[in-house]
Amino acid sequence: MPQLVNHYSYAIAGALALIAVGWWAASRRTVRALALFIAAAALIVGADLIFRPGASSLASVAEFDRALGDGKPALVEFYSNY
Repeated sequence: MPQLVNHYSYAIAGALALIAVGWWAASRRTVRALALFIAAAALIVGADLIFRPGASSLASVAEFDRALGDGKPALVEFYSNY
């Protein structure tokens, strides 16, 4: 269970935030509250799309080894989606 929460922590936190804002907006029943709910949903989805890591610039382990061993300084960043 902890691993599942770790894998999907952003989705879980985003869903909880939307539930909270949605509950608040439903209790207010105003256009402004609905607009805030829509803005919160757009912000959560937009942040996920913006901060999602892109594809690797190196296609193989051999390319990675060559990049590290070519005599120039290299910045190595390790990232995992999970």
